Amino acid sequence: MQRKLILFFVLSITVGCSYAPAPRDQMEYYPLGSSLTQLSRVIEGKLYSGRLPADLNGDMLLKEATRDNPNLLLPFGDYKMKANRSGRHVALLVCDKEETRAILEDAGCTGTLEKHLWQAQSPQPCEFSIDLITLCKPSSLVKPNGTH
Repeated sequence: MQRKLILFFVLSITVGCSYAPAPRDQMEYYPLGSSLTQLSRVIEGKLYSGRLPADLNGDMLLKEATRDNPNLLLPFGDYKMKANRSGRHVALLVCDKEETRAILEDAGCTGTLEKHLWQAQSPQPCEFSIDLITLCKPSSLVKPNGTH
């Protein structure tokens, strides 16, 4: 009986101390992810339609793409936003203000948020990891059932 009790406590401590995102992170980052996908889709649409100059990237791309609706950037005021462009496609990266940890990463060519980097076991660097050329190929955007 004593052995089972010790085993129970050891397992409880192990499970209880394993990594799990803090509830605060979940409450903050899930809505932020929704705002990020909205922003990336807006920028992607403007790139696709040719409404943005071909040479824009990074901060200038974010600024110009949101000029008519700067409220799109409001949710990201406490974070560092980065934009990476490849042709008509864009990836957005949200990092902490110090740029030491990536939080979210999204490509505008898909309908879903690509990466919840804040959930990683260890902090991820504030660097792009999405390959827009591969991810945004027309063949990779078609689901197995033939829909987009």
